[in-house]
Amino acid sequence: MENKLVSVVVPVYNAQKTIKRCLMSILNSTYKQLEIIVIDDASIDESFKICQTLSQKFSNIKLFHNEKNKGVSLSRNIGIKNSHGFYIMFVDSDDWLETCHIELLVYEMSRYHNQILPITGYINDDRHFNGLLTEKMFGTDSRVYFIQNDILELYDQTLLQPLWNKIFLNEIIKKNHLVFNEKISIGEDTQFILEYLLYAHFQKFSAINQCSYHYMRDQNDSLMYNVGYEKIDYLVNNLFLLYQLTSLSDKQKKIEIKKRKEKLIENQAYLIFHNAKMSLREKKRLILNLDNGKNLYKQNKKIYYKERIIILLRKIWKRKLVLLFLFIMFHYI
Repeated sequence: MENKLVSVVVPVYNAQKTIKRCLMSILNSTYKQLEIIVIDDASIDESFKICQTLSQKFSNIKLFHNEKNKGVSLSRNIGIKNSHGFYIMFVDSDDWLETCHIELLVYEMSRYHNQILPITGYINDDRHFNGLLTEKMFGTDSRVYFIQNDILELYDQTLLQPLWNKIFLNEIIKKNHLVFNEKISIGEDTQFILEYLLYAHFQKFSAINQCSYHYMRDQNDSLMYNVGYEKIDYLVNNLFLLYQLTSLSDKQKKIEIKKRKEKLIENQAYLIFHNAKMSLREKKRLILNLDNGKNLYKQNKKIYYKERIIILLRKIWKRKLVLLFLFIMFHYI
């Protein structure tokens, strides 16, 4: 395997609880030719101090600090600009890597002469919210797929969209001036990946069926809880990029994009209505701005109150069971 330098870009914002775990997992990688580019985006907690301490201890950590909070896309762009690696990859400050993660990706790139997009599986750690820990992999074994044939399935299984289960050729990114869109905060990762694939002209991607990345959903203020503030146009634009990579006819592409756009809008309405931080008035305003918004608002209102009733009935039923259990216990004591 080629021993080329890998640039690992880590944007940081208020991650004092997780950043040390994240950086140490990168430092402990079996692949050692690394430069770790850490960009603190004007954190107001102890994140920057923790990163400073680690950068003083480990010479391959390069630390940058934004004077003002500018967002994750700008921080990643700073990382790209200051990277020197043959390869480049991105890691989120909440997450952590198995020791083999980087080596798996580099090996796969090297094995196919850097003419492929390698993709690992990942562990979706949702225990903070619902106690679930799930593995996400593509297919049942490690193998190579044709992008034209299988990219839609990869997208549907949410293995295309993340940055952190992939590795990229830095030359393609810099030659084509590829950057993250700093004007948006939803869908920007997917846009970056799709544009990269269009520039790279790869024919294949490789699915590595090993869950070597741990995606941690720990924070209540993540985008999953604030969705609804962004224009859906950005997500639809990604669909146009996605379908450029398929072998479908122009007519088929139009039909499929229309279907997917309708589904995106439905999902957007559902997420807006289930956002606990919004008032009902704000939810209504946002949903009515969507295509077919009036019907979507009515549908989601019904769905929401049905769900509330079901949850209430479950609580009542559980309480009854507890009372019944206590009655039986006391009766036979």
